[in-house]
Amino acid sequence: MPSEYWWRSLAFLALLASGSSGWGEEDFYNFSATSAYWPETAQTYTKGGTYHLELTESSAVTMTDVIKDFKVETIVLQPGGGIAFRRTDKDYYVFQVADGQASVGRWEASRYVPLQTVTAAASYHPSGPNLLEVDAQGNRFHCYLNGAPVMTVEDTALPTGEVGLYAGVGVHAAFDDYWIAIPQEHPIKEDLDRLIRERFGAAAPPQPEAVFEQNGIKVEVNHIYPLLVKPGDGSVRTLTGRAPDAELSRQYQSLLALELSRYPVSFIRNIGLRKIILTQNQKFDGVPIGGITFGELPQFRRRVEGAIYLDVWGEMNKSPFWSQKAINHELFHCADYKHGPQPNLSWILLNINGEGAPNWGRESFLNRKGNGVYVDALKGYLNTYSQENFMEDRAEIFAGLVFCPSRVLKKMQTDPIIAKKVEAIKSFVLAISPEMDEKFWARMAAMETK
Repeated sequence: MPSEYWWRSLAFLALLASGSSGWGEEDFYNFSATSAYWPETAQTYTKGGTYHLELTESSAVTMTDVIKDFKVETIVLQPGGGIAFRRTDKDYYVFQVADGQASVGRWEASRYVPLQTVTAAASYHPSGPNLLEVDAQGNRFHCYLNGAPVMTVEDTALPTGEVGLYAGVGVHAAFDDYWIAIPQEHPIKEDLDRLIRERFGAAAPPQPEAVFEQNGIKVEVNHIYPLLVKPGDGSVRTLTGRAPDAELSRQYQSLLALELSRYPVSFIRNIGLRKIILTQNQKFDGVPIGGITFGELPQFRRRVEGAIYLDVWGEMNKSPFWSQKAINHELFHCADYKHGPQPNLSWILLNINGEGAPNWGRESFLNRKGNGVYVDALKGYLNTYSQENFMEDRAEIFAGLVFCPSRVLKKMQTDPIIAKKVEAIKSFVLAISPEMDEKFWARMAAMETK
């Protein structure tokens, strides 16, 4: 890194250490080593303390879940790189500086819509490096170059989405340091109300208590922690958390009822799910997890078979998007532990031509490194978390088909391994419940949140 930018790394680290920046969540990456949050492929890779994009099909790599407001900064080492934000599939905004001009535009699939272009500030370095920053507040985007404001853009087309890095197709872009901050957290009520309107319109949504009773599920909120787990290798692991705040618990139970109401009652009752425990700030050996099914490890199955622990509001579940995905992911684990072969050799064989075969068993559960952010360029898998083991791979395919089917079905068109996995999952759940037929999957597509 050029000497004039060392101060920026120190400033990033000082903010994280002090906790006094006024933001609710902050992440900093200096790319000194590979990270599960940034995909490592032939087109996206870490090298020499920098992160590189050499993209041929997509022009953005994102590393967050769906968020609205944020502040992000990165050092672009050479022309052609920028910041991508509010990404949903192939639609996203981009802020970049090239050829002496700073610009913000909106990609709509393969069509670029320019929003504003200005002459770059005097501090612009034509050959790099340049510090780019976007401060997104609602529909207003404040853009900075090397610490100086260059433009403010307003647009309403993309209200939320993922955030990450940008490179034009065919351009080799390199980045050094990446810092992102999200405002202080707030309850999920606003997004929950929107989901209810989209799903039910003027009709009254189902009452959580009625949904839980209909499906034969008990919901518990006052569990005692810590829970000690002996995985069979002589070690003792710890599951920690706390009882959720009353209002967050109430809101999350409404979200949980919405997700359960997607399914035929016969499916939920046939997967053996009897209890859901709601927690807050759930961690396994100090590592945040959004959910865990008792059955992930043999000891869980002996103690509380048919139970799911879900984090209502922690480091892994900070938006309805991530929470919905976690719910459906863990529901499939219940089905897989009761009805799926262990290990599932036919599934494992599907990955022979994928990018790295997954673990054959479940021991990688103890040392998870992947994450659930979708990676378009990853052959045979939806994300790096799917590569942990075959059970996580199957659960991610199912959750994607239920919650964001357009993303999965689109990847099927160019990835034959994903297509075979989708076919296998559909056949598996159809055997559990005859109502999980193509009419069910059509409803999931119609219910998808846009």
